[in-house]
Amino acid sequence: MQLLERLGVDTTGFDRWQIHWAGAESSATWWAAGILLIALVLFLWPAVRRARGGKAALLLSLRLLGAAVICFALFQPSLRLAKVVRLTNSLAVLLDTSESMNLGESNSGPSRLAQALKFVDGNRRYFDDLEEKFQVRYFAFAESPRLLPGRPEASLAATGAGTHILESMTDALKELGSQPVAGMLILSDGADNGRLRQILKAREDQAGLALRIPDLAEFPAPVHTVLCGKPEALHDLAITEAVHDEYGFVHNPFLIKVKLKSAGRFADRVALTLKSGDQVLVSREVELDLKQETTEVKLDFTPRKVGEFLYTLEVPVFAGEASDLNNRLSFPLRVLRDKVRVLYIVGNPSWDERFLRMAMKRNPSVDLVSFYILREYQDDPMAPQDELALIPFPTQKLFTEELPNFDLVIFQNFFGMEYLLPQYMMLLRDYVKVRGGSVLVIGGIRALLGGIAFNAPLEEILPVELGPDWPNLEEGDYVMYLTPAGRTHPITRVAQDPAENERVWKSLPALSGINRTLRAKPGALVLGEHPFAKGPGGNLPVIAITEAGAGRCLVVATDSTWHWNLPAVGQGKSNKPYQIFWDNALRWLLQDPEMKLLSLTREKGRYQPGEEVRLALEVLDESYQPTDQARVKLEVAEAPSGAELPIPEPTPAGKGKYNFTLKPAAVGGYRLRASAMLAGRSLGHDEVLFEVAEEKREFEDVALRPEWLAEISRETGGKSVRADAGTAELSFKNPVVEKITGTRDFPLWDNLFTFLCALAPLSLEWFLRRRWGLS
Repeated sequence: MQLLERLGVDTTGFDRWQIHWAGAESSATWWAAGILLIALVLFLWPAVRRARGGKAALLLSLRLLGAAVICFALFQPSLRLAKVVRLTNSLAVLLDTSESMNLGESNSGPSRLAQALKFVDGNRRYFDDLEEKFQVRYFAFAESPRLLPGRPEASLAATGAGTHILESMTDALKELGSQPVAGMLILSDGADNGRLRQILKAREDQAGLALRIPDLAEFPAPVHTVLCGKPEALHDLAITEAVHDEYGFVHNPFLIKVKLKSAGRFADRVALTLKSGDQVLVSREVELDLKQETTEVKLDFTPRKVGEFLYTLEVPVFAGEASDLNNRLSFPLRVLRDKVRVLYIVGNPSWDERFLRMAMKRNPSVDLVSFYILREYQDDPMAPQDELALIPFPTQKLFTEELPNFDLVIFQNFFGMEYLLPQYMMLLRDYVKVRGGSVLVIGGIRALLGGIAFNAPLEEILPVELGPDWPNLEEGDYVMYLTPAGRTHPITRVAQDPAENERVWKSLPALSGINRTLRAKPGALVLGEHPFAKGPGGNLPVIAITEAGAGRCLVVATDSTWHWNLPAVGQGKSNKPYQIFWDNALRWLLQDPEMKLLSLTREKGRYQPGEEVRLALEVLDESYQPTDQARVKLEVAEAPSGAELPIPEPTPAGKGKYNFTLKPAAVGGYRLRASAMLAGRSLGHDEVLFEVAEEKREFEDVALRPEWLAEISRETGGKSVRADAGTAELSFKNPVVEKITGTRDFPLWDNLFTFLCALAPLSLEWFLRRRWGLS
């Protein structure tokens, strides 16, 4: 710089100089230099070939010198003065403040966060040295980093809902901006539940496959990691995973593969329990594999009801566990039907029974169990009882043990007072109203008998009122006609076009006989009537339906629907309407979702305590059109013990659409039931199930992960140590990084001196060639 000042260059404010070639930044300059070089090669020798000895060398030198000066000017050199500032390297210190850092090796020992803070406080000289050499920035992180005003203090709380180490490293780099990074120091328990866990779990599942961590492939600096906690001192028992199918089938075993993780020794054997609410479904004693951290258990149970349910797996909580939040695991399960179990009880064999049984057997999803009364008690078989082939009617087993396992019960031409105890009829009523079962009653001389105390529980769930006179079967042929409700109801929709549907019903063969009933009950729906036979309530109902509590009931007041099958074929007509009618009837009785008038839905299956739960209800009328005339009701069917959940008024959201917003506070499973009434008739009901639970990702697996922290350090060139091992290995290099903050250029090529330097040797070379007679 002193030499430049002596030459008259003002260097005030600058501390470094260099030659800058501006032309080198342009490709045009290089093309021009190349052309110049080619020209020299082509024209240099012809110009000097007649000269000899020293003359040729002199001419050649002069021409090369001129070309060199021209080439020098092409690259536009300039003297650049620069002001240079030395930068301080940045260093990021990340301290894990996720909820798992609140844990200790036992419920009474120091927490992992306390050990991290102790590391910082106990190594003050180390951090003083870092702050002297580097620009140190401190972050607290969980799912993302948060810049701290200084070193972590004892007031720092671990409240993060997740641990995302890789994501926090990337975000911390962005926070550092363009500053050069010397390294990163991470204090954590390594219990990541973000991207790092996904990558390293995939590596574990594919043993032998060398999966690298893509996020660290081009990480600009080494990362040192400090494990906060002592893995060998951890005491905890956890349910870490429950693997199962998305749905199960009623009356079929359902398998759950459960993973238990144990750290420390509590007991050689523990009880694993599966519950639905407070009901214990199955319990199994599990022998823990003390040689492995994880014990895999297979648990199976048989669902008894169709619907959506919340199940809970539990293991006991032992004294001294790091956390008791991972000793239970809940999961929702939708239970479907793979087969419909039907109990079919017939007063005596008939053509109607035969064709209906054949229709159900053609359906592969129907599992049919049939019983026929082939003789009455008063019949004389003319033989000893032990020589008869007929078996007794197993009423006790059917109604006290097996009834909940059936989806549908059919009584055809059956009066059970001689075979059933009165309490069995009460069980049948509760099977429908409470358990959501279905009953189909088909007429005949022994069917639909009223005025008898024995039949009173059955009458409660029927859609029609029974008269006191019996037998009540009225003979005579007739063609049933559809009521306005029957013209649109899916049970009696045997053709999609309404006009065609009505034409088909009018063309069907006549029925024979009808059971006289008084009238349809309030809330019931009559789909088909007798054309002229009347009762106190008007034309006699042939087909009537009703919602009975949680279940459904259908009455067909004749045992001659088989006329729509064989006689129809005999008349050259199709028997498809018969099959379609009974398929539709079974679907309606079994509450096929496509035949529901109400649909209650939720946004998701799990919520935080106090989080808004938004439910949407859609209501259709009996013609399956949206209606806003119904009186809708939402009620709590199940809730955690002692929980209170106020139900708000519905908010209209369009024709036939309503919204409800609730805020459950208590943790547990909730089942809500919506119902609707229209013109005094029930439109049915629908249910939703959801769970309210604290977010506990941090406690699903509380094990420390020193190997994951070590992998981060290995792939970035850093070191991994425990919090009690000191800081000897945690040094960072401090390379010199400079930044130019200002420049001034003095061009060296666009001046008279450079022009003369190029002109002089070329002019002298021309003069000498003339003088020596070479031009």
